[in-house]
Amino acid sequence: MGITASDRDSEDVRRDSREVLVPRKLQYLEDVLWEWVAIQERSIRMWKKQDALWWYNERVSVGGFAGAVWRSGGIVLEEYSTDKLRGNGAATQSAKTVIGRGDMDFLLGNKKFTIEAKQCWPRVRIKKVQDALAQAEHDLNRCQRIGNRVRLAVVFAPLSLTGRSTESEIIEWTRQARDLKDCARAWVFPDLARKLIYSGNNRFYPGVGIFVKQVE
Repeated sequence: MGITASDRDSEDVRRDSREVLVPRKLQYLEDVLWEWVAIQERSIRMWKKQDALWWYNERVSVGGFAGAVWRSGGIVLEEYSTDKLRGNGAATQSAKTVIGRGDMDFLLGNKKFTIEAKQCWPRVRIKKVQDALAQAEHDLNRCQRIGNRVRLAVVFAPLSLTGRSTESEIIEWTRQARDLKDCARAWVFPDLARKLIYSGNNRFYPGVGIFVKQVE
């Protein structure tokens, strides 16, 4: 019996169940992103297919990313007080500041980083991710700049699918994700998560992506 298009799609999904793509200027994040993939896979394995780290909110997702930094030899500071520009004001000398919350700073090798994180729940279109990256970049520009820290906009993107055509939707989503050339991105769709469904909305959550953009 010959191989059908459906068979090829399934093979593509298995082959692409985990991937890390990092542009040259963000090569220092490659190990962190592979550790992040491993943490996501371990979560659903240890919870025996009933739960996963990506099923929760932004705060939990930031914690998972922090774990990847620690596993890569870094040091992390989360949820700290910092100065931010009031409202949506522009960064001028006279702009007023308020005490806000920083999502995460970390030290890795000889580099220091500040991140602003967002979470979205995309279906097949990647536009939600792009919008969330833009919002994270905007919020970074409201944050106090400290020394020579590298500023990163980070988006966590757990997929939310109907389950009727989950495999083909994952293939299409990963195709679009590969085309976002200006950021580092990684995703993981473990076999154990293919039927991870939330009874409250009957949607499937088969995996998650992360997108990291350096903000100049």
